[in-house]
Order: sequence, then structure tokens, then C-alpha cells
Amino acid sequence: MIDITDNKLIELFINHAIETGLNQSGMAKLAGRTRGWASLLIHRQIKSLHFDTRNRIKKALGFL
Repeated sequence: MIDITDNKLIELFINHAIETGLNQSGMAKLAGRTRGWASLLIHRQIKSLHFDTRNRIKKALGFL
């Protein structure tokens, strides 16, 4: 299991969304959250992730 900080994971998730052409709705669906949450994530207003959200993002990025 890879130990990665939330800030780095958020950065990787945003970069993944850019590379794959995901919009906020797509990011929210991958993370199991709302579109508003994705907007906050993009604007760097979210600094830490819940356990389940962190694992969903890791799975989407291929870390799990």
C-alpha cells in the first residue's frame, strides 16, 4: 500500500482529471462526492480527505 499525503493525492487527482478530460461532474462521480465538492477541490479549498474518499481516489488513480 502506498502512503501518500492528501495534498499530493489531490494534486494527482486534478492532473488525472485534466489528462482524461473529466469535468467537475466526472471527478465527483469518481470520488463518490457532489459536484460542489469537486469545485472546492479544484479551487484548493479542501485540504484533507475522508477515509472513503481517499480510497476511491486511490482506486481511480490505480494505487489500489
